[in-house]
Amino acid sequence: METKRGIDEKILRRTGMIILILAALGLLFVVIRRAILWPILWDEGVTYCAYVHPMFGEYDLISGLKNYWWHMTSPLGCTMCLGNNHILNSVGIGIVNALTGICYDETLIRIPIMICFVIYLAASIIMYKKRYISFSTVIFFWSSTLVIEYFSMARGYGMAAAFVILALLFLEASKKKETNKGKNVNIILCIFALTIAEVANTVSFLSVFVIYVYIFICILREKRLGEFLKKTWIPLIPLVAMNLVMVLYHFKTVKYDNLETAEGFSFFSIIRRFVSDFCIRSDISIMILVILGLLIAVAVTRVVMKKDKIDHYKYVLMFLAYVLIIHFLRKVGQPVAREHIPAYPLFVMAIGELVRGLTKTVQGAIKKDCTIPRIIINIGLMVFCIWSLLPNFKNLNMDTSSGYLACRDKAYALYEAGEQVDYSYFYDQKNIQGIWFYRNKILHDYGYEILTDTTGIWPAE
Repeated sequence: METKRGIDEKILRRTGMIILILAALGLLFVVIRRAILWPILWDEGVTYCAYVHPMFGEYDLISGLKNYWWHMTSPLGCTMCLGNNHILNSVGIGIVNALTGICYDETLIRIPIMICFVIYLAASIIMYKKRYISFSTVIFFWSSTLVIEYFSMARGYGMAAAFVILALLFLEASKKKETNKGKNVNIILCIFALTIAEVANTVSFLSVFVIYVYIFICILREKRLGEFLKKTWIPLIPLVAMNLVMVLYHFKTVKYDNLETAEGFSFFSIIRRFVSDFCIRSDISIMILVILGLLIAVAVTRVVMKKDKIDHYKYVLMFLAYVLIIHFLRKVGQPVAREHIPAYPLFVMAIGELVRGLTKTVQGAIKKDCTIPRIIINIGLMVFCIWSLLPNFKNLNMDTSSGYLACRDKAYALYEAGEQVDYSYFYDQKNIQGIWFYRNKILHDYGYEILTDTTGIWPAE
């Protein structure tokens, strides 16, 4: 009787789960430690001082939510630095603030984003457990220092990425369901998660849009659009309405607070920056782009030779569609790295599909039931991700020499010495804008003003 070559599949999956759980706990520790020790940065401070404390700081939860609702719906609401008002983040911080009654606490301000990081890690592991993705795909999800960094900052980018990956979990689950009812439930859950991603950060609407297009095409191909609308119209209508509201809010944000752009807007420059910003060391980005091109060539060959269906590379197509939309809509410049974070799960899923195509090609050349090529490729990718992660790990582990701590330390030194200074005193600090938060915090906690002139300092207590 012929036996399988390699290691038993159950042992592989069990070992993979143990490694991933340990790795997730390690990453969670790093993020929590950074969130506790790292000072509040400029954008976090503006969010709290302008959009959280005035509405939730001295109020109970219900009153705080009413205040925030009035602010969001009133034409008189604050529009300065509107891009810092990531709704889910602002409301999440406000809820924590109202429930604890503690204001200006750096760690509590970051509780909502840390909860979202748990969602991000859990969704990745569940997708692996259900065999929707490979071990190496999970490693890719966790190997970007930029993404992990934003999960320790009170902003909406990481939140959006967490709900996008949760949406992809539901999307994959819908493909596995045999009944239309099961498919419909998971599609609605997917749309709900994508809607929350837009509430978390409106820059996610482009990546959300390409997923919606894919869902629509799938329903059309199954010839059940009428049945889907008939069965799901009750939850679907408010979800569609909320999506439209978020898109309108996005353009309102752009009107009052233009999004930053980076140089270069060609199709390939967007992909190159995506690779260098998220996944690997910038000094070898060209080499990785070449490898990426070869993987795409393997995928195209497999589709042409009918070894794979085009559906096997749906995330590759969705990511390329995302890049094309940016290319044609933002000729003045592409989004800066953080604005791509909500699309990172799409990028990783695309890489996972390409790696799977390579693995199947190698397995086919050796022996179809052999697990050794898959093990070697997964271990190789894990080692590579760790190698590319290490040079930037000190930033996640809080490099105290970076200068970001000095702004907070100087502010408290002034209070302890009973001194007041001009705002220019902080000009040589990296986190100079963070003084707005710490000036307000000291004024709130101790009733002491550390600045001689607060003209132009916004937002003030």
